[in-house]
Amino acid sequence: MSPTIATPEVGNETPSNVSVPCSTIVTGTLANVTNLSAIELRSRRDREVYASLSAEEKEAKLEKNRDYRQRKKEAATSRTSTLGDITNLTPVELTRKRVRERYASLSAVKKEARLQQMRECYQQKKEY
Repeated sequence: MSPTIATPEVGNETPSNVSVPCSTIVTGTLANVTNLSAIELRSRRDREVYASLSAEEKEAKLEKNRDYRQRKKEAATSRTSTLGDITNLTPVELTRKRVRERYASLSAVKKEARLQQMRECYQQKKEY
């Protein structure tokens, strides 16, 4: 059964006998999504968002993904050796140790960017 829609220019016809094809009702990015799963919908939406990015934004996204994959790969290969002996550490000390090691693994540019961000936050708090 095709969907029906009432329009002002139809005249005396009732909505039950006015049929409009689905393709004319639904338009835009999610036009034909009736048979797509949630994963397929998300993938389609992600592709559309990526296509709408500028060249600089695409390059930044690619660089971020490369960094993430590299960190993930390094963490998988040296998971036990980086933390050393953690048997006598409290949860707070363990968290601090992980944060210090994560910071130590950052590049010089990223360390400086992080420090600059912390300085700005400090100045904002100081003004209030």
